Amino acid sequence: MHRWQVGHALEDEVIQTLSLEGLQALVDLALEIKGEQAILSSVVAKLGNDKLSGTDASAWQAQASVDEPTLRSAIADAATAKDKEWFKREDRGEELAAIVIAHGGGLENTHLLQVIGELRDFVYPAALEPVDIPEQSANG
Repeated sequence: MHRWQVGHALEDEVIQTLSLEGLQALVDLALEIKGEQAILSSVVAKLGNDKLSGTDASAWQAQASVDEPTLRSAIADAATAKDKEWFKREDRGEELAAIVIAHGGGLENTHLLQVIGELRDFVYPAALEPVDIPEQSANG
């Protein structure tokens, strides 16, 4: 079975797994899609902190005085908030995939890439060996 960790959507897995550089690329994409004010307000709401400014995710961590896992969880919660999702459209999902590909170095042994690999293998199974089917006679 191909599943994300319990309680996680694809965005949670991506946000929790990417490097800090990859996380920033994801935030930059979200800013491009939704705008700075929308992204800031949604992350602020998830952190319960009104002191965020700018567009640098590392700076948000310092401004909010939280650890990195807390910041990542807040970003993931903001990205998947009902009716305010950042990447649920197909085109946005493709852009998110491009970020994962661009920042995939070092992620080979992660749950994210394991599940993606399993899904790829399910959708595109290895070529099967041809089966010899005996020819039927015209009478038969």
